[in-house]
Amino acid sequence: MAGARRSISGDEFRSDCGLDDEELRRRRAAGAAPGRCQHGRGSLKCGGQERPVIAIDTVWDAGRSVQTRPVLDGKESATWLDETLAGLGVDQAHLVGYSYRAWVALNQAVEAPTRVRTVTAIEPCGTITPLPVGAWIRMIGMLLGGERQHRGYLRWVRGGRLPDSTMLELLLSARSAFRQFGSPRPRLVSAEQWSELRMPLTVVLGGRSRLVAAAAAEEKLRREVPKAEVEVLSDASHVGPCLNPLEFRINV
Repeated sequence: MAGARRSISGDEFRSDCGLDDEELRRRRAAGAAPGRCQHGRGSLKCGGQERPVIAIDTVWDAGRSVQTRPVLDGKESATWLDETLAGLGVDQAHLVGYSYRAWVALNQAVEAPTRVRTVTAIEPCGTITPLPVGAWIRMIGMLLGGERQHRGYLRWVRGGRLPDSTMLELLLSARSAFRQFGSPRPRLVSAEQWSELRMPLTVVLGGRSRLVAAAAAEEKLRREVPKAEVEVLSDASHVGPCLNPLEFRINV
């Protein structure tokens, strides 16, 4: 129905893409591969031209999507996203993801690359190199603890700064949803999987990140995927896109 928000439905999940039918038809008619990102909005530049952005809630996170069972692994994540893009009529997409969602984008390139034209991964956790031991300890404490532990984790990962009250409330609710429904855990991309990637790949890393070892990740990417574009922002933390968004402006 025109004017209603469009949902992509299946037997297990429903993802709300925030677009009505008229807008979907207009974007399909334009014939351009849209940018697709996690929890964001705006426009992207591709080849000097503006492209529409479709921002999709990961079905297992806090948001408008409905989840009825856990998403168990990367294969199920890829199946969900491929079906969602098919429902949107997107045959080719520039995938853009940040943090955990950067793993979602890279996982899609590995497990279901048919609809993936390019990938831009910003601070992908547990995907290029293992998550640091200290990060695991703090994350487990956050998941097993209460609000106090979660606030402490957020303050740590953000370099001592908590987000504003609205964002903080959302992040606290996301923690509850993560524990209740279950989410797929990022897996390291193997050397064989890196070698099989055929689409252009851009990776942006924060030199002061506490969740991604930037130097080790850069070295591995330059060895395993020599054609990838890798950029390390030396003064940026893991939450650099939130604290200094202009520094993370990208062309896809």
